[in-house]
Amino acid sequence: SNVSDKLEWDSAPDHIKEYRNNFLEQLNIAKSKDPIDNLESGKYVVIWQQSTLKLLRPEFNDILTTDGTAIDVANWINKIVKLVSDMGLTPVVKGEPNIEHWRTLDVNHIQHAPIYVNSKSHLSLGPSARFVRDVNPKLIAHAKFHITCCSSVTNELVMAGAPVITMGKSWFNGLGVFN
Repeated sequence: SNVSDKLEWDSAPDHIKEYRNNFLEQLNIAKSKDPIDNLESGKYVVIWQQSTLKLLRPEFNDILTTDGTAIDVANWINKIVKLVSDMGLTPVVKGEPNIEHWRTLDVNHIQHAPIYVNSKSHLSLGPSARFVRDVNPKLIAHAKFHITCCSSVTNELVMAGAPVITMGKSWFNGLGVFN
């Protein structure tokens, strides 16, 4: 059982119920198929990219930097990629929908991990960019766990009952959704 199962979904607005039902249907289809791009089920970790790390909890910034300066998005991703790789798992980065408009991240600085993007037009962002239609449920379905700073995708991760490490300050933490 997860938080999503404990809510009274019948009382939710129709557009919320439709979104939830569509997502869960896509998730169930993805679970019934092999992982995308030859990823191995339970052997990869999805790093959900953020446009900013302003909400990164200080204790994580201190772990990831040696001089106390704020870490930038590309360096955060690369350090998490290394930590995941050191665990013997495959790191996978999921880019945000508006990635091409960001000035805070050059995807060419991301090393040793594919970056899944939301649109074919994002493929021009760099050689590690990959496009797969409806990629979120496909990545969620077979990942060992997920890492975010503070991302709106957490609603899908909660609905899926997926293990999540959230490194940012978020209202979710105060509600005890992520322990």
